[in-house]
Amino acid sequence: WFIGGGCGCLLLLVIIVAVLAIVVGGFLKNGGANVAKDFPIYQGARETGFHTFVGTGGTTNDATWEVNTPVSQVKSFYLTELNKGDWKVLSTDPDTGDIYFNRRSNPAEQGQLRLLAVGSTTTIQVQLHKP
Repeated sequence: WFIGGGCGCLLLLVIIVAVLAIVVGGFLKNGGANVAKDFPIYQGARETGFHTFVGTGGTTNDATWEVNTPVSQVKSFYLTELNKGDWKVLSTDPDTGDIYFNRRSNPAEQGQLRLLAVGSTTTIQVQLHKP
């Protein structure tokens, strides 16, 4: 019994590790945060935060990255990349510079991107809501 129980525990441990590897692997795609599998991430950006909120109205992913690149270059990148493929820029806020975007295939999936500059570091904040 002891040997059988030990093998059973070992098998259970292997299964748990495999499941964790699959789950964690899903979150580590696309620079760590899985905002959306095809969401563009600025080259060299370092993820500093990621949260998923699930509610009755859908799922909202919040992600933050930092990069040592001037904010003007990062903004230019996102204005271009969020107008390619399945993404579409809806508008930009002239006061804050925020970029509002959605998916062409599912316009209800909408997001907001905000860029903050402190010295030579640009912080990229993204919020994407999926109903």
